[in-house]
Amino acid sequence: MWYASIIDELRGQQGDDARAFTELSLKKGHLLILLDGLDEVPTANTNHVIEQIEAFVRKYQKNAFVASCRTAAYHSSFKQFSDVTIADFDDEQIEQFIRRWFNSKLDQEADTANQYWQELQQPQNDAAKELAQTPLLLTFLCLVYEREQTLPSKRSTLYERALNILLSEWSAQKRLERAPIYKDFHPDLEKVLLSEIAYTSFKEDRLFFSKSDIINRITGYLADTLDAPEHLDGAAVLNAIEVQQGILVERATNAYSFSHLTLQEYLTARYLTKKNLIQELVSQHLTDERWREVFLLVSGLLEERSQELWLAMEQQANTFVSSSKLQGLLQWVTELSNESLPSNQLLAAKAWLLADAIAIDSTRAFNSTRAINSVNASASAIVSASAVDYDALSKKLEELENQMPSDKATYNEWQSFADQLRDTLLTFLHLDRELITFSLEEALALGNYLTATKLIIDCKNAAVRVSRKEWEAIESRLLTVKGPEDQEA
Repeated sequence: MWYASIIDELRGQQGDDARAFTELSLKKGHLLILLDGLDEVPTANTNHVIEQIEAFVRKYQKNAFVASCRTAAYHSSFKQFSDVTIADFDDEQIEQFIRRWFNSKLDQEADTANQYWQELQQPQNDAAKELAQTPLLLTFLCLVYEREQTLPSKRSTLYERALNILLSEWSAQKRLERAPIYKDFHPDLEKVLLSEIAYTSFKEDRLFFSKSDIINRITGYLADTLDAPEHLDGAAVLNAIEVQQGILVERATNAYSFSHLTLQEYLTARYLTKKNLIQELVSQHLTDERWREVFLLVSGLLEERSQELWLAMEQQANTFVSSSKLQGLLQWVTELSNESLPSNQLLAAKAWLLADAIAIDSTRAFNSTRAINSVNASASAIVSASAVDYDALSKKLEELENQMPSDKATYNEWQSFADQLRDTLLTFLHLDRELITFSLEEALALGNYLTATKLIIDCKNAAVRVSRKEWEAIESRLLTVKGPEDQEA
């Protein structure tokens, strides 16, 4: 597969000699091979694709290889690659990008680049500045600012405006004006069509679709929506969407996908919002990392109804911690937390305490220092003064740290120290060892609960409108033992 793809890539330069040139170049190690979009491979095929890549790398190991994907989607699956994280754009790179974008004669005369850059520095545009650290989102920001002279601060708003510009400009150019049936195929209808395609394929974990499939979808949609004849030229519509907008692109012969996974995620979120499929989204995908961006975008698109999403997420999250042991752990967190803190700081305090509990459970000979540091990081301000004598605990931890075995100590000496440390932490923090001795099922449930809780907070931050009263009510219940009414919900 990779061999044939390289030949196709080089055929334009080498013509009939492309195959021989490819084979010689691979054997001599003259090529830099870039494999982009690993996160866009359907989940069921990921392991197989990784195996194929590694086999190809072993066969032609003299060459240089780079495989890329989103950081959040990568789980150290490769054995032969070094892991590198690409840094976000810094201020200098953002400014350089902006100056190159707004480099026309008119822009230079209007000093657009300077005006845009200065506006981006204003405190009220901090959210837009954060978006600008990502190249694709900076592209969208420049596109929107060029047309509308605005700086959207939320991703959902940014994607919506960028997509509207792409669709409206294509519509204005009237590329299909020779066929009267297309005159009513305006941008709003096209967004509905693209949203249906995006949602259906994303739900099926199918990021690629055949040309015939997408043409049939276009033809059927136009026939149903506009009462168009079924023999209309759906291929012409697909070609216009691909060439003029760049929203759908042909990745290989007769194989199409959205040009960016971001666009597919936004359109999927738009479909879910318009169809009011919030409960389906939450019940089926709450802990699926692949759907994380969709959740964030739905939260933004719901606008003043975003709390409906958070409440549904909260209720689903509560099902993960229904066991008596996990309820007991949350009860311990509640009892030790300093209730006088503001709601956001109280939530952070509870998170620290849970982290401490997990650190205590994982205390072994090789990570005793980490356990000490984890507990010390929980400043006394987050713990209820009536629950823990924090000064005495800190003093005891300091004594234990001074008694820590040397690097030359035996494993048994280290393990004995680790046991002493664990027992000390359990005693001072009034924590029953049984509460942090998890089965695999309990560990997975707690992990799902924490993942869902973090996502609820992220969704709140992605929302366009946040009711302080509604959010504080939800926030006060997170990482908290559930009452009977919560269990029923």
